[in-house]
Amino acid sequence: MSFSSLSFLFIFLPVALILYLITPKRFKNLVLLVESFLFYLWGNGEMVILLWATILINYIIGLGIEKSKNHAKKLLWIGVITNILILCFHKYYFYIVDFFNTNFDAGMAIPDGSLPLGISFFIFQEISYLVDVYKKDAPANKNFLELSTHIFMYPKITQGPIVKYKDIYQQLSSRTLYFENIYLGLRRFTLGLSKKVLLADTIGEKTDMIFAQVSTGLDTPTAWLGMLCYSLQLFFDFSGYSDMAIGIAQIMGFRFKENFNYPYIAKDISDFWSRWHISLSMFFREYIYFPLGGNRKGEVRTYLNQFVVFFITGIWHGETLNFLVWGIYHWFFSVLGKFMKRFDWYIKTPDIFKRIFTFLVVAIGFVIFRSADLDQAMLYLSYMFNNASTAVPVFEFPYFLSNDLIFYLIIGCIFSTPIIRKIHHQYKDTKWFPWIYDIGLLLFFMLSILFLVSGSYSPFIYFQF
Repeated sequence: MSFSSLSFLFIFLPVALILYLITPKRFKNLVLLVESFLFYLWGNGEMVILLWATILINYIIGLGIEKSKNHAKKLLWIGVITNILILCFHKYYFYIVDFFNTNFDAGMAIPDGSLPLGISFFIFQEISYLVDVYKKDAPANKNFLELSTHIFMYPKITQGPIVKYKDIYQQLSSRTLYFENIYLGLRRFTLGLSKKVLLADTIGEKTDMIFAQVSTGLDTPTAWLGMLCYSLQLFFDFSGYSDMAIGIAQIMGFRFKENFNYPYIAKDISDFWSRWHISLSMFFREYIYFPLGGNRKGEVRTYLNQFVVFFITGIWHGETLNFLVWGIYHWFFSVLGKFMKRFDWYIKTPDIFKRIFTFLVVAIGFVIFRSADLDQAMLYLSYMFNNASTAVPVFEFPYFLSNDLIFYLIIGCIFSTPIIRKIHHQYKDTKWFPWIYDIGLLLFFMLSILFLVSGSYSPFIYFQF
């Protein structure tokens, strides 16, 4: 069930929030867990048993890590490897079977290729739980219901953000509901819904049209337009979901950390990854990069550790070769950015040029990310840089660049920068601005519903991960 579906907005969410808010404090976790179970059952019912099994495994191992003095590290490794094997089996088994059947005529049964909903996000949170218990950053949770609530919580189970156990364990047992948080949470949810429906989905229609023409040929301006459209679509789609998840959690008394911080104004690739999908970046940084040695073992080892992180980032996002290339591509420009900081001329370069260059690097990388495979990515890039196509494009640039797309692109570019946030901070304490802001959000909500009623179903892009 998608957060932007009418069934969620007008059936599940209102009922779930009302029941949660009127439930006595000592039963709130139970109600939230039941609601999350029903949410997951609605969207991916056949995989509920797998999710319960992983929670039980990690619950038992977590207790063992805390109690054991001599075998805690072994238990940690058992837990981490078990989680990774479960993740890899479900993400890559289809492709492994297909590879052996295609190349070695293995005759293995081919699964349907569908993934358990949100498997990467709940597996990562379970790994975080075990590591945090091992490092004594948080106690093992002896209350199975509480731990299940953390892993199963419906606002974040399908797409994150990845909430580390040490950041939330105290909130699981003690949290207070305030009217102000309910109000701010509804605001945040509405903003996220508007990003998804009014910007991501509308711009995404043109993105899909342009990428669908790759095999028949694209003219260079259209190829660049498709790159820009997808960059904005992906940002508003994923950051919109994060806003909605954070908003729902805030209504229920939880505090989730931010997952996006205007990544398209980053000055280099390292800065970009500190702003884009922050919870994933911090997870890889804390649980992979630092254990490998981080930057404490010399320059060469630092670059190697970064390579491992970006390599894993690539293969986590997808099984095809273009995702691996995308990860290594980001590693290369991350290393290049650190190298360039040694030169005075680069240090003195105005930030605006650094931001433009970084955005172009990121956006070109998203072409590789969006393509069906590496061959399509290379073909698309050839259209962008030398128009090396013998095919005559069926549709050219003027066909795609309609007046409505220009409008959405302008709005998208404005909202992907801190301009609106700065205006909000400057005038938020005045008497009139909060009313204007809330009326604007109400209008956005009504427009979003109209778009949903008249449009077709459009799932969040990161559901596939």
